[in-house]
Amino acid sequence: MSELKSTHILLVEDTMTQALMMQHLLESQNFKVSIAKDCYKALDFLKAETPDLILSDISLPEMDGYELCRRLKSDDATKAIPFILMSSFHDASEIVNIVNCGADSFMLKRFEQKYVSDGLTDVLSACGAKNSLNQRELPLQSEPLTVMLEGTEHNLTGGSADQLATMLFSAFRTMVHLIPLVEPE
Repeated sequence: MSELKSTHILLVEDTMTQALMMQHLLESQNFKVSIAKDCYKALDFLKAETPDLILSDISLPEMDGYELCRRLKSDDATKAIPFILMSSFHDASEIVNIVNCGADSFMLKRFEQKYVSDGLTDVLSACGAKNSLNQRELPLQSEPLTVMLEGTEHNLTGGSADQLATMLFSAFRTMVHLIPLVEPE
């Protein structure tokens, strides 16, 4: 992780307690952290500075994290910034919305150091981190990918193969983190 020590993260979180907890966790890993309390403050921040990664809550006042991600991914000035959405996941179909808004990955709203730092490191590596941040241009899938989730058909649109692979590994990392391995008897 030493090569990521100067990584600047914009954290978009409206609950100050959670924002400060996440800031403390990230700064303890030597990330530089800026906090925006809502999406409009994040957009204002991005007019002046370009972080290396955006970590945003989904549930935000006035504009949610999905819409913030859609706006940033459709803007040439910000589309290459790796974007991770955080959620408590009350509904499994949230992953469809995360893929469709163009997010690079997702994380549960957890404050365990290894889970968070591994997730950020994976996304930064997959997105080319800081060295190729502005050169990232991946082709989008041409046709929606239809998947079944809890008995309902969902269309995944606009994602690249790279994004879908990163989502798959994010889901796996989350599952491994949540379900302790059982030792065989």
